[in-house]
Amino acid sequence: MRVVVVLCVLVACSWLSACIGPRLERGLAATITHRGDPGGRGTLGMIRGENGWVTQLVAAGEASGFFAAAGGVAWRKPSGTTPRAELAAGVATRSLGVGGQCVVDADGTQTCTDGLGPYGEVTLGLDVPLGEGAPALTLGLAGTLYLNSDVLESRLVFGVGVVWK
Repeated sequence: MRVVVVLCVLVACSWLSACIGPRLERGLAATITHRGDPGGRGTLGMIRGENGWVTQLVAAGEASGFFAAAGGVAWRKPSGTTPRAELAAGVATRSLGVGGQCVVDADGTQTCTDGLGPYGEVTLGLDVPLGEGAPALTLGLAGTLYLNSDVLESRLVFGVGVVWK
């Protein structure tokens, strides 16, 4: 089931990357967390002027069952080898049910985990052009936070992919 989540994210991101337009930036990446969970990430951004700012939507999923959807901003030079910085906030879950996985103990107290909760990420990376008219290779290291009920989960995520500017 968890592989299905990652495949769904990659398929959805592939569909997003098919969007064309002179002001859109699309990106796809394979990711791995510091815990060894493989995953995928896709972005769709609107370029804002010639100064390198991009507003973007982010979808990320992992084989662990984690899924996040967020919106944010990125900065990078429009062309050439360039550093990239991204900031995004949204929601995440580890369960197919929005409420998560709930357990009722003998006292009747219900405890839920892995449900929908706030999510944030900061990414630093590098874009390297692969040629005229080709996408750029993008490398990134992200720090993420997900509020899973009362527990704040943090992860370090490494990603390698391509971005069409």
